[in-house]
Amino acid sequence: MGALIAGALGEFSPATFAFALAAVFLAAILRGFTGFGFALMAVPALALVLPPAEVVPCTLLMPLVAGLDTLRKAWRQADWPSLKPLLLGALAVTPVGVYVLSILPVAFMRASIGIIVLLAALLFWRGPHLKLAPSRLFSLGVGGLSGFLTGGTAMGGPPVILYYMALPAGLAVGRASLFVFFTCTSIATVAVQAAGGLITARALVVAALLLPAVIIGNTLGDRGFDRAGAPTYRRVALGSLVVAGAAALLRAFF
Repeated sequence: MGALIAGALGEFSPATFAFALAAVFLAAILRGFTGFGFALMAVPALALVLPPAEVVPCTLLMPLVAGLDTLRKAWRQADWPSLKPLLLGALAVTPVGVYVLSILPVAFMRASIGIIVLLAALLFWRGPHLKLAPSRLFSLGVGGLSGFLTGGTAMGGPPVILYYMALPAGLAVGRASLFVFFTCTSIATVAVQAAGGLITARALVVAALLLPAVIIGNTLGDRGFDRAGAPTYRRVALGSLVVAGAAALLRAFF
């Protein structure tokens, strides 16, 4: 075990390990506050020091453990009529995204992550709103797109985030639904990646070493949501998308 931990830490200098801890801590605060965003922030940051094929499993595993307490509350508040078709579409398409992750070049994956996140930020800024709940077919399509992005980049958030931001269900219901959605899709993606051999012992060790920061950050974010209003929620979501997307693009091209 000691050799395995030493091998995992061999990827990090003290400075880069501190950077990784800070990145997952801030990403966990964002996830606890908004119900989403851990991968949106953590993947571009960790991709600065690790290959995306290793980053993706880590960023899926850590919030699954850290968010168990928040999940119990979110499960009761979630909007299940909209969640069911979204989950069905996502679970059906996630294996395709996992396959794409295994064959595409690292730089292409980093650039794709940045572009996806910045496009999502632009749509957030425009503030789309739906007066009526969308059709089941539309929800299946949104879920499928999210599943593909989750399997390929661990960043399947933008389509579903925009979906719930546009619905008239209310802030608390949308946040709870997002939390449940991303927990379920992360479990499915981890299972597919494990079956495909993409989750290595080193990825597990790195996730375990960073986990305490994720647990603390998630708790702080959840408490912060109880004190904040809708304008603050929207500003935090938009700002995190812009920063994460810009970081991924810079790393891809420079």
